[in-house]
Amino acid sequence: MESGGGSRPTHHGYIAPEYHAKVAAAISERLDNGQNEVYDIELINREGMRRIVSVRGTVITFEGSPAIMSVLTDITAAKNTERALLESEEKYRSLWKIPMISFILRI
Repeated sequence: MESGGGSRPTHHGYIAPEYHAKVAAAISERLDNGQNEVYDIELINREGMRRIVSVRGTVITFEGSPAIMSVLTDITAAKNTERALLESEEKYRSLWKIPMISFILRI
């Protein structure tokens, strides 16, 4: 849980550095405007491995102060599968482009 008490929360060590600004902006939007948009970030575990997570959060009251209750869903496998599929599709498309060009040039 990220506290929204008197000052803005600091970034925790497990959030990949390149996502700090994105997380800070999302926290501000949630606390200031009640925005509940889902966003993806990368986390780094103790061993240095990265995981991609989808963050869903809502503003709650915790011990009398506004806070954000977040649910993080690990989507690393899905993102890796999506990336592999896109790469495979690109390779497949490029295979069909080469014979078509050769065919056209022979005529």
